Amino acid sequence: MDQHLSALWFGQNPVPLSVLMLDIDHFKRINDTYGHPRGDLVIRNVAEALRCCLRADDIAFCYGGEEFMVLLQNTPLEGAVRVAESIRGRVEQLHLTKHEREQVPCTVSLGVASRNGRDDRESLVGRVDRALYLAKHRGRNQVVDENLLG
Repeated sequence: MDQHLSALWFGQNPVPLSVLMLDIDHFKRINDTYGHPRGDLVIRNVAEALRCCLRADDIAFCYGGEEFMVLLQNTPLEGAVRVAESIRGRVEQLHLTKHEREQVPCTVSLGVASRNGRDDRESLVGRVDRALYLAKHRGRNQVVDENLLG
């Protein structure tokens, strides 16, 4: 991820760049309630939902156990928020069946930020991380962009 971010950051022609950070809501509870194999299935299904919502030149990375980071090239903040909402909605539709009568609910919280002229990589990642934290603090299963950080 650092190599891709550096290439986008220091490339010959800097392009608009937005970053999404997403976290599977209540993932520890999923593992504790349904078991680690089911938790692994949730991660795989969230990754597949990501793949379905991204363009060929967008890049997604596993960023910790149940977190993902997505680099969206040539995407301003408004477009990144639309992509994040698309991901959130697609994941919300996942209902992984454990038994015929029992489904594993799955939602994600997402933070969104875009590079500005004052940014270095750490400040951009810091903003998207704070936006993700705010999404979780505000109740989960939602998208928060950097404009709400205040």
